[in-house]
Amino acid sequence: MVERNLKRRTSMKKTAAVAAESRASAAPEGAETRSEPPDARPTFEFRTMIVTRLVVEEVVSDLAPVLKGEDRQRKYDSNIGVTAQAHVADDGSECRLTLTLKVVPDQRVKPYRIELTVEGSFGGKNVTAEQMFRFCRVNAPALLFPYIREIIDRSTSDGRYGRVRLAPLNMAMLLDTSPSSWRQSPEGSDSTPKADGQDQG
Repeated sequence: MVERNLKRRTSMKKTAAVAAESRASAAPEGAETRSEPPDARPTFEFRTMIVTRLVVEEVVSDLAPVLKGEDRQRKYDSNIGVTAQAHVADDGSECRLTLTLKVVPDQRVKPYRIELTVEGSFGGKNVTAEQMFRFCRVNAPALLFPYIREIIDRSTSDGRYGRVRLAPLNMAMLLDTSPSSWRQSPEGSDSTPKADGQDQG
């Protein structure tokens, strides 16, 4: 039994060695076969989000409806304006992203005006300031938006005209996150793209 187990382990070692040789021979001549150590790969983390300003105002106008029952469930569009401000540490270790939204739903259905400012904090490891800034302008807004939707939904739930539900949207497109619209922003300075007058239903 012991002899049989030794033969099996020896056979497994030979199989592993052959597989390794096959991988090495498949690589182009002169190409490096070393893989990047896991602890050296760029990583990002979402740390915290806080609300710094929230205003929900009921608009009194001739357009304000008298809604009852199913009328509150009518579909409507919302006009959304967004301002983004990013602060990135010189070493790329962290980013603070401030998003300010102005939301005006269809006044015939939801006569509100809503202003909301949130600040998200993100960390990075093994990243440059440029990599962190790219993450902050492309990925971070999308991470914050579900929380923004929830805050607006919750803050209008007890309003006269019912809660305002924002449909999912492409935050990168809304903020126009092309390289020409953003610039590198070290800690203490800021980059402020704006996107106004965007409709979503």
